[in-house]
Amino acid sequence: MSTLLLDIRAISPGFGDDAKKVPTLVLEASSHRLTNGTGSLAQSSFERLRELYQKCKEDYWDGIETRAIPFSAYEDAREFLNSMLWEDNIPEPEIDADDFGAIRFEWIANSAAMFSITFYGEKVLGFSGNWGEGEQEYGTKKLNDATYQSVLGNIMRTFQERGNIPTARSGEGRGESYKIYLRE
Repeated sequence: MSTLLLDIRAISPGFGDDAKKVPTLVLEASSHRLTNGTGSLAQSSFERLRELYQKCKEDYWDGIETRAIPFSAYEDAREFLNSMLWEDNIPEPEIDADDFGAIRFEWIANSAAMFSITFYGEKVLGFSGNWGEGEQEYGTKKLNDATYQSVLGNIMRTFQERGNIPTARSGEGRGESYKIYLRE
């Protein structure tokens, strides 16, 4: 897998009419990815995440003793969703807030196979998986590339147990996949 980091502000308009179209084409390509097969659900995940953060960014967001979700937790969750867009066969998570000020993503294949990650902020990630018959994993890690790959493996494991393998979200064949992060 290749990763491409683009800062739209840094793309030089270059010379000529074609060069001036590059920033627009990059944005269109990423937008197409978000709305073409793999991303229509992903776009709704981004919207759900944004709405959740807006609702829970202040203490006592549900009227009782709940803590605010820190902006850094929202950023970490958004970054994870952005990376997840470019993976095949990864279903969309359920997105919710924890009372203690964190964002939780949850994947449930059935009553015996589930996995969740919790974004506390400052690149700290909690995880918990249960795959039946005493097979469990849980803990806290720093969010980095190795952790990301481990989490993806556990999500896939959740759906591979007992034949719950998700189908590809894209009908296109893949030789190599790319991650494109756009900064506007």
